[in-house]
Amino acid sequence: MNRRVGVIASASLAAGLGLLALPGASAAADGLRIALTALQPAGDVCAVTLLVDNRFTKALDRFSIDLFAFDTDGAPIDRTLLDMAPLPTGTSNVAVPMSVSCAGIARLLIHDIPTCRIEGISVMRDCHDGLETSTRLDVPLEKTVGS
Repeated sequence: MNRRVGVIASASLAAGLGLLALPGASAAADGLRIALTALQPAGDVCAVTLLVDNRFTKALDRFSIDLFAFDTDGAPIDRTLLDMAPLPTGTSNVAVPMSVSCAGIARLLIHDIPTCRIEGISVMRDCHDGLETSTRLDVPLEKTVGS
């Protein structure tokens, strides 16, 4: 078999088996890191600051998270759907307004990632599986996706 035909046949087989990577979702380091860095009172509400590290090789043209806040009894006290698109590669600070006081927030939870897309192609599995969370505060930032 001629080398060119062999390469084309191998690429066709890999594509058919779903082994070719989506744009920006090929390296083991791909994914997202989201860190809770600050809770800042703003009157009766709280501004939650997240440091989002997009480790994909390309910007996310669609990206959103479903974020819950819980009180000390474990009851949900606020929920917001945060659209962060477009999300460039590297780190970005994102301020999230919550409709409760900072003192009332005992933990935050990323419940879902409803949208995650690179160049119009969904990379939901990579966003879910590659999500890491951390906190720099006494308030934990947890996740139910990618667990």
